[in-house]
Amino acid sequence: MSNGGWPVGGETGRSRGWVPPGGSAVQPPTPPTPTSPGVPSIDGSPPNPTPGPGRPVGLIVAAASAVLILLVVVVVWTTRDDGKRAQIVLHPRSSVPARGGRPSTTVPTVESSAPPATTAPVTVTSSATTVTSSEPTVVGTPLQGVASVGAGFGSSCAVFADASMACWGRNDVGQLGDGTRGSSPFPVRVTPTSSGNNPPVIGWAHACSIGVDGGVSCWGANSAGQLGDGRTTDSPKAVPVVGISDTTSLSAGGTHTCALPSVGNARCWGRLSLTGGGPGGDSLVPVEVDGTSPAIGISSGEAHVCVALQHEGTGSVVCWGANDRGQLGNATLAGSPVPVEVSGLTGVGVNAVAAGRRHTCALRAPGSVLCWGANDHGQLGDGSTADSATPRTVVGLEDATGLGTGDGFSCAARQSGRVVCWGANRDGQLGDGSHTDSSVPVPVEGLKDSFGVAVGSAHACAVTIGNMRARCWGNNAWGQLGTGSRVSSDVPVPVVTP
Repeated sequence: MSNGGWPVGGETGRSRGWVPPGGSAVQPPTPPTPTSPGVPSIDGSPPNPTPGPGRPVGLIVAAASAVLILLVVVVVWTTRDDGKRAQIVLHPRSSVPARGGRPSTTVPTVESSAPPATTAPVTVTSSATTVTSSEPTVVGTPLQGVASVGAGFGSSCAVFADASMACWGRNDVGQLGDGTRGSSPFPVRVTPTSSGNNPPVIGWAHACSIGVDGGVSCWGANSAGQLGDGRTTDSPKAVPVVGISDTTSLSAGGTHTCALPSVGNARCWGRLSLTGGGPGGDSLVPVEVDGTSPAIGISSGEAHVCVALQHEGTGSVVCWGANDRGQLGNATLAGSPVPVEVSGLTGVGVNAVAAGRRHTCALRAPGSVLCWGANDHGQLGDGSTADSATPRTVVGLEDATGLGTGDGFSCAARQSGRVVCWGANRDGQLGDGSHTDSSVPVPVEGLKDSFGVAVGSAHACAVTIGNMRARCWGNNAWGQLGTGSRVSSDVPVPVVTP
């Protein structure tokens, strides 16, 4: 996730609908084949033969007329619904998305004269599952004046130019920070203020932000002490982290949080095995992690943390925690409670690091990207689906300015203002109008003037420069797209207020 903080993957109750390549789709109905003039066939039988000698033409004509009358009566009766008539309408976007986002088969749907639900998806049913294959209709006023955004596991947040903040989506343990535990598909105002240059970071079920004074406040789940207030009590309102000041960067993981001060080592709290202090136990307050200074960036995955270091013009990346898929990048699969160097990045200028669920990416100057770890969906972006315990170069990306990583997918902001994503796409989280995984970067549809990208578990968000508005795409099971509904979208849609 951009600016750190990987949202834990596998959203409860999220849509997993996807038609695999070669999956069957509903075909449009074939219109009835006409028979002899004036006598349409209603059963698909061959046209009636022309009456020949010995056949009473008058009786045949009378019988045909009776059939026509009966047919009209049946059609009128079957299309009546309390005086309203139904019509068949073909939606050009109602199709199974093919690779690249182009529709493969148009599917008819039935609409009545009654107003349709504004957020209802157009779906295609196959023998495998049901897929949302079109952009939902969004009704509301676009969220204005957004300075930065953050995305996590089922929720998202925005910071405004005046340092105020709003969040939306999942809220079962108070992770929206508005004092309630009710999820919201619309943005709700959050009590703490935040530095506009530092969007809130969102973990599994908690979130944190840097205040204008450099202090840190957190809210949501606290079972492992990830709020850093010295307790293990959940809080639907922001609580200050003990002993933290002068913070420049934050990251939030599954059940832990980390912060970078302007000077000195990173400090982490929560699950202790992820704070560099050795296996076992939790830390309810921040502890210092040796070997993480001078740092320029930090990011947390589900169960690992990585820090980008800068030394006299050169740099390196160190990581610690779980390593079952090679996410630490040190050419092994052995986890480490203390920071270890990522292979091949020592002495290389690294501008940023982003830790996903079980993979990690780093941004090198002047804009190339390397990734390592799990690759079952192509999230390393190297054109393959083979895991790698050492960094691999993302194909065709040389002008990246920002990074974000989630559950099996990655995204990068480009100098042109466009955004590209790669990896898992079952919920449309690549934003290219399809539901097909991609092992190389694909452009997010319709984003041409964005800056930065925030990546959640199975959704992502970006802010457009021209109008300072947020747009999100991907899974929307908890309302994390901020559209007022829970309909997922495979293309960016605006975050709105009622």
